[in-house]
Amino acid sequence: MKYISKVLVRASLLCLAVSTVRAQVVQNNVGTAAITPQTQQFEIGPTLDVVPVVLSDGYTVNLTLIPELLQFDQYDAVPTVPGVTVSGVVTLPTVLPHFTVREVVTTVNIWDNQTVVLGGLISSSISTTKDKVPFLGDLPVVGRLFQSQSKVTSKKNLMIFVTATIVDPAGNRVHSDDELPFNPVTIPVQPAVEGQTFQPGPVAPAK
Repeated sequence: MKYISKVLVRASLLCLAVSTVRAQVVQNNVGTAAITPQTQQFEIGPTLDVVPVVLSDGYTVNLTLIPELLQFDQYDAVPTVPGVTVSGVVTLPTVLPHFTVREVVTTVNIWDNQTVVLGGLISSSISTTKDKVPFLGDLPVVGRLFQSQSKVTSKKNLMIFVTATIVDPAGNRVHSDDELPFNPVTIPVQPAVEGQTFQPGPVAPAK
């Protein structure tokens, strides 16, 4: 199995505390219908809403993270024969699109300039490939001897890395690495969330 990773976006966002900021990697998709003249615009792709709150100690940031992934699946199957009413009026089918929405809501407390990793937005798809020999593959009965079909299953796992840095109104860091209450090259004890504290295991020294 071959694993391929791709960076969708590397954004730097600045916002006030207790306000919502959004990072998006989307495409505009306009759905149309043959009969209904109304259209609605959808933004396809991953979005991330972040609500940061600097806690009273001045070093800890509470993050509410809401990643969402909107994907287009397919359109409705179109009937091969249009409908006909009693009066002889031909009716055209309204083909509707189908979308899949994946969303995760989580809250975490991290130290200033720490990075939190989010996962779980997993999607899978199956693609079918058909090959055939020209002309021979179209023959009845024996044509299958000159055809081949294969299915490929692919899975995607969207990983989101969020680094929270406390800055002053001018955009400069409030705390330098030397002023932080932990060694920046190690994994510190994580701030408590609802009375729970995460204690990481020993970390091998950097080489």
